[in-house]
Amino acid sequence: MKKLLTIIATTTALNAAAQQETTFSQYMFNRAAYNPASVGPSSCLQLNAQYRHQWTSFPGAPRTFGANGHIGVPKLRSGFGAFIHTDVLGAFRNGGLGLSYAFRIPVGDGALALGLQAAMQIYGVDPDMIRYADADDPLFLAGHKTAVLPDFGAGIFYHNRRAYAGFSILRLAEFPMPVYYQALGTALRRHFFFTGGYDVYLTEDITLTPSTLVKFAAHAPFQFDLNANVMLYRLFWVGAGYRFRDAMVFNAGVFLLERSLRVGYSFDVTVARLGMRNTLGTHEVTVGYRLCPGRKSGRTYNLITPEYF
Repeated sequence: MKKLLTIIATTTALNAAAQQETTFSQYMFNRAAYNPASVGPSSCLQLNAQYRHQWTSFPGAPRTFGANGHIGVPKLRSGFGAFIHTDVLGAFRNGGLGLSYAFRIPVGDGALALGLQAAMQIYGVDPDMIRYADADDPLFLAGHKTAVLPDFGAGIFYHNRRAYAGFSILRLAEFPMPVYYQALGTALRRHFFFTGGYDVYLTEDITLTPSTLVKFAAHAPFQFDLNANVMLYRLFWVGAGYRFRDAMVFNAGVFLLERSLRVGYSFDVTVARLGMRNTLGTHEVTVGYRLCPGRKSGRTYNLITPEYF
């Protein structure tokens, strides 16, 4: 099989094993992206979207977009969600869309949820963007290549008003990758995630929320994120974090429209050794909207949702 010489040689080496799943610095706002059990924690309709442009000075650098929506039905003790995501890395274009379901069991002052996910993962490559040694290689003579693979995931998630914790597994089936991805040494494998966060009320108007996201896949580097956000007056927040052997993260955001609309921004300062002097960092924007029905008296799922994150 031919040897590829592409403009994404460096980013491919770093991402081939570690980024089969999308990476977001503001993971605390988008738990549904990596744990199906987290969907529908309340009767509110929640819509989320994130865009990430990594290493902006580097040609062919990764660009990622993800969006999801989910809602809870307390009478059924269930949550329902849908999601879509795309990744562009030089000539390689990955994407996916699917559905999530969670069943909730009241536990103390919170709820324990079990979730399932079914999706389609789409893998494509544009040979017109690749320089290769053998121009007659039949692997790329047919033009743009696209493959669609089924995908499944499962998770468990506990939450109450102040805390959450969850564990999930994605890529359960481990289907073979398309042959033109195998040429880069990549392989589809299970991904394991653990996440957790806790609200610490420093004063009536100031809340500190430490959180973490741990990621692991076979034959891939172990990775974890640590973050701490400070919420001020329930209107805006600032925070900082660290991704193991990768980047320092700084983020800020604001709630608008009576806290129904959330807008956030983060900037990653790369600390990994990439063989380049200046990546100009990584930019990420997140937007969320929450639409809640009229609240009724009594205990509802609205009361066992983490208040801020």
